Amino acid sequence: MTKEDITAVLLYAAKITGKEEVYPVTLE
Repeated sequence: MTKEDITAVLLYAAKITGKEEVYPVTLE
């Protein structure tokens, strides 16, 4: 994984843990 990939994953994780409403369908 590149640094960009890792950053994207970390940002995604931070968003879903902070606001699940941001990704209502992606998690499923």
